[in-house]
Amino acid sequence: MKAILHSNGDHHYGLAVARSLGKKNVDFAVISSDHPSIAAYSKYCRERIISGPDLRIYSRLSEEDIVFPLDEEIMLNLAKNASRLKCTLGFSGYSLLETIIHKNRMVRHAIDAGIPCPETRFVDNKSDLGNLNGISGYPVVLKKDRGAGGIGTFTVDNPDEIRQTGADILRKSGPFMIQEKIPYDYKCTVGVLCNRESKIRRICILKEVRNFPMDTGQSCCVETIYRKDLVDICENLVKSLGLFGVADIDFLIDKRDGKPRFMEINPRFWGSCQGAIIAGVDFPFLFYRMLTEGDIDTDLTYRKGVRCRYAVFNDLARLASIVGGKYPFRFKMRSFLDFMEFYHDDGYYVFSWNDLKPFLGLVSIKFMRYLSRNNIMKISDFSG
Repeated sequence: MKAILHSNGDHHYGLAVARSLGKKNVDFAVISSDHPSIAAYSKYCRERIISGPDLRIYSRLSEEDIVFPLDEEIMLNLAKNASRLKCTLGFSGYSLLETIIHKNRMVRHAIDAGIPCPETRFVDNKSDLGNLNGISGYPVVLKKDRGAGGIGTFTVDNPDEIRQTGADILRKSGPFMIQEKIPYDYKCTVGVLCNRESKIRRICILKEVRNFPMDTGQSCCVETIYRKDLVDICENLVKSLGLFGVADIDFLIDKRDGKPRFMEINPRFWGSCQGAIIAGVDFPFLFYRMLTEGDIDTDLTYRKGVRCRYAVFNDLARLASIVGGKYPFRFKMRSFLDFMEFYHDDGYYVFSWNDLKPFLGLVSIKFMRYLSRNNIMKISDFSG
């Protein structure tokens, strides 16, 4: 059987999947909507396909082909048209994907299922903005129904800002949420692999040591930890959803009581997946085994204290934003010393001496993007 990976541009989680499968001699193809994809640069990739986001390439796949969950828009489109396809879709059905990907629906479900969440108010129309009584304190966070990596998230300090920013969100993007701003000790990404009965077969908890952009951005440095309360919450959540396949579930650890607060779930492989693989939970290959063998055994153990990061570019960009920002000198020095602790790294999201071309490809992609942003040259001029 062949694995099908839709991985665009600098999507490093697609690279983690490609390396995992390639090292186990699993046949796979990388499909990209644009050119190039760093997953396709990997020495393990033997088949590269450039195709638009439509279903034409997928309609030609056979029942021997397995589409891995990497790009949410592609997943939604495939799930919606599953009856027209012969290939195996390695993710839940359309209705559940719609619930998970739309943050408003997902948080409503989590609250109904008894999952600990921030205090939340849902804004579906302008009349909801007219009554803001009962909001316990400020600042609060406004979140669009769709968005990732902090995009579509706004922090506001008073009712007037809620009405002004909220009206703009409603006009441009539709319904949104108002959530209390959790004072947190740290963030956690919990990677899970669930069988078709929504039982967790593998799990790995990744503490987000650093993020870029700071506070709201994706993790650029993670370290594996273990928390029984997070395992229990995730088991309840995936069971209530009827989730199948891989997902990452995001939490904040509230510094007021030390307890987790659910934030969101992504029904696909995630950015820090390489950290879990290094810690002994090879999610991509285990997922392939589950799909080809029907199921796998349960093993919730992994190595703790494993550190992995996106040193270049995101962790470096974080450091640059601190050094060039209005931060105390002591914080700038501490951040520089933290970045230089390469001896503490167990691996990297992209860089690998044994598979160097993806890193070089990433440098090329970032350089072309820089030139395009600054109107120096169009990216198409480089694509041949």
